[in-house]
Amino acid sequence: MINSKQLGQIGETAVMLELQKRGFDVININISYSNYPKADLICINAENGKSIMIQVKTGTTNNILTGFVSELDGTIPYIRENIIGPWVFVKTDKDVSKFEFYILTRDEILDLIISKIMCITVLLLNLDMDNH
Repeated sequence: MINSKQLGQIGETAVMLELQKRGFDVININISYSNYPKADLICINAENGKSIMIQVKTGTTNNILTGFVSELDGTIPYIRENIIGPWVFVKTDKDVSKFEFYILTRDEILDLIISKIMCITVLLLNLDMDNH
């Protein structure tokens, strides 16, 4: 049975292979720095030397956790500092034999996480007001 750490490593490898097939050079940060919090991969365009850091999240369901936890007031400390590049969500099957890739830019992932937290905060505030 594959544990969550292994599943994450498989997802990172799948993204690396896909990027390499498209002609990019890729470095896995986690080889040198175990579970680096801001990114998993460095993708380098060999033609122009430009690079970008990518966060990879892998799961077998439609619900892939982001790893961010909000405060009681709905804020997420240092979210803008901790999301430094695009995220690739990798969905795989239970056998880890098929992969689907969903790519969000830094701005898209920030908007998604912040709007989700805002919705939950409003819901909790409404529930709290209903109890008074």
